[in-house]
Amino acid sequence: MDKDEKVVVVKGSLDEVREQIRKAVVNSTNLPNVILNRLQIDAFIDETVDQSVLLKHIRIAKRKEPSGEINRLYFDGPVTEDATLAHTERIPSETYVQYDTKKLRSSFDLTSDFMEDIKATSPADARKNIAKMFTAQIGNDMEQLSVEGDDSIATSATASDRLLRANDGFSQLMDDNLPAAQDIDAAGASVSKKLFFDMLQRLPSKWKRAKPKFRYILPPALAEQWVYIISERSTPAGDSAMSGVTIKPFGVPLLEVPLMPTDLTYGTGVTDGAEIWLCDPKNLVAIIQRAIKWEWERNPRGDTWEATIHTRTDYLIEIEKAVVRAKNVSLTGSAYTG
Repeated sequence: MDKDEKVVVVKGSLDEVREQIRKAVVNSTNLPNVILNRLQIDAFIDETVDQSVLLKHIRIAKRKEPSGEINRLYFDGPVTEDATLAHTERIPSETYVQYDTKKLRSSFDLTSDFMEDIKATSPADARKNIAKMFTAQIGNDMEQLSVEGDDSIATSATASDRLLRANDGFSQLMDDNLPAAQDIDAAGASVSKKLFFDMLQRLPSKWKRAKPKFRYILPPALAEQWVYIISERSTPAGDSAMSGVTIKPFGVPLLEVPLMPTDLTYGTGVTDGAEIWLCDPKNLVAIIQRAIKWEWERNPRGDTWEATIHTRTDYLIEIEKAVVRAKNVSLTGSAYTG
């Protein structure tokens, strides 16, 4: 073959796969100045999600468009009947959830002196280590936004304000859309067997067929309180709790999310409030738009290196009726009795 002849890569061929792999080497191990391709973006999103706790368990929806719809389809009643009957109409509950992503900017500056001090063998190694830390923090930021986000926050005085004002997180979505009967106010009481029981009782029966998929999602401090309660019992279960075995309340496992807050204020009496969510984690949806750009730039006048990543996100609850929340759960209150 003549050396000037152009090589044509056939779509779907092994050569195309190799070319995609070659282009996909960009991930959190380096910081190029580039708009990432589809494979690179998926690798970055997967790695960022893997750095968090909650995001690894919920549904991650990757989208190309900044806004759109997620269809949801479920049946409200039986679809099987006596075959001798003429009536055959069975219309499922076919609706959709709208999303509208907001643009986020993740960035930090490093002095050139710092870069020179840590580069050790090469600048590439320095970038690799920094990028890993950067990706981990972005994962933490996205998780915190998914939990506590509130787009009504007007101030930008703190780093938390500037993060949390971007999107409504799951807690705010529950404030807006959760059925009142499924939103339990613990009134400053602490976690107890009765609280877990009442949450299960408030879950509509039709969703209990998916109970094996459900989790009590809560901060570690509340999970530790539950373990302490069980460990006080002079039973094998108490001994197991002392050994670090977490007992599932009524058969539903606990999912501890360290970034769920334990300093929420309710009314005038509770300043160490927290929430517990009972749901299938896949009912919680994080939208991440496939439009990500890594930028690594030197600012000569400031003698700094600037790293920046732009992403677009939104958060949704697919079926609000399949969620129960306990709010105003205090770390220091007396045990909840209903």
